[in-house]
Amino acid sequence: MIYFLGADASRWASRSSKPVAGVAETSAVGSTPIRSRIPEHFVRRLSARLARGEFMSSCQITTAQQEMRRGLTFRFDADTLSIERIAVYPYPDLTKLWVRVQLSSFATPVVVQMTCLDQDGREVSDMLLVDWRDEYISLTMHFKKAPVPDAPYSLYVQVERDEQILDSQQFDFPLTFIDPNQK
Repeated sequence: MIYFLGADASRWASRSSKPVAGVAETSAVGSTPIRSRIPEHFVRRLSARLARGEFMSSCQITTAQQEMRRGLTFRFDADTLSIERIAVYPYPDLTKLWVRVQLSSFATPVVVQMTCLDQDGREVSDMLLVDWRDEYISLTMHFKKAPVPDAPYSLYVQVERDEQILDSQQFDFPLTFIDPNQK
């Protein structure tokens, strides 16, 4: 018998017995069951649709299949990456902003630059996200200078990849506390 951390390691399955395409049979190590994260019927249907080329190019299919084997969700680049939504919620003390940005789907990391300007066009806060990989951005920006309540402010959001600007938008808002839970 081979013992590893007090358990009988001779009963463990070798790596070569692990499933290849994301469909796992239920097995157990000790009393802990091991199950696939992806339902078997979903993998079969998706693999068939991917093989027919319904979603992506063959290069993207290969990448998606590799990610499915690892049990990860996969993304693909939309025709053009764009900023879909921007929301800004000032905190009650008006010295910070809760910024939420939604981007279209993408696979290759991007650089996101956010700059907040006051009513005179002076920069009061900025944020640079390098190699950003998620479609959703939710963060807090702190003001560098004392804020002016109820004054108009602007948030500029710019998304780029390989020094090429993919999209940029301006979002104007008054510096007034708005409870995000109230509609």
